[in-house]
Amino acid sequence: VVEGSGFVGRTIADGMIRTRTGVSIVAVIRGSDTFPAPAPEFEFPAAALAQGDPASATLLRFRASLATITDSTRLRAYEAERIEIARVRRDSTLLHLELGLVSLRLAELSDKDHYDDALSEFEWAAELEPTWAWPWYGAGLAEEGIGDSKISPLAGFKAMLGEDAMTKAADAMVEALDREPGFAPALEALTRLALSQRVN
Repeated sequence: VVEGSGFVGRTIADGMIRTRTGVSIVAVIRGSDTFPAPAPEFEFPAAALAQGDPASATLLRFRASLATITDSTRLRAYEAERIEIARVRRDSTLLHLELGLVSLRLAELSDKDHYDDALSEFEWAAELEPTWAWPWYGAGLAEEGIGDSKISPLAGFKAMLGEDAMTKAADAMVEALDREPGFAPALEALTRLALSQRVN
């Protein structure tokens, strides 16, 4: 449950999660406590808010601010400025995560090739901070975008071998959750990926 969510202070039943999504909640993780198979009366208190690396809230806000930008020209200029800084500060995990998020937004707005750029930035961030959830989450989003943008005749074969982008996206989300089991964005993305595979 992320900060500001409509689920805070509500029960599982109030949220109609299974009815609306077809997903069953198998456990709730709150800090170091795990509540397996919570009843419909289980309430999501503010204390259940996702906790993580110190930059997580900043990155969530940054991603939300990017979603409001519709001018790819302005965003490309911002990206160019950040790339120049990254050439000097190559070991800044946050800078690579930021560039990855900018590339994701550019891919959504105009150029699908930016998904590959985003993946590269997130992979770099994962090398710098392999214990953080964000690099893996970002890599999963990039792989998901690559899967949506590059449909090929070989897609079926890749899926059978587990080498398709959607499988890679799900694997990256699992890696994020291995690092931070309560990381809500990765849980939501993994659920979305599972539902999309169920529909297909």
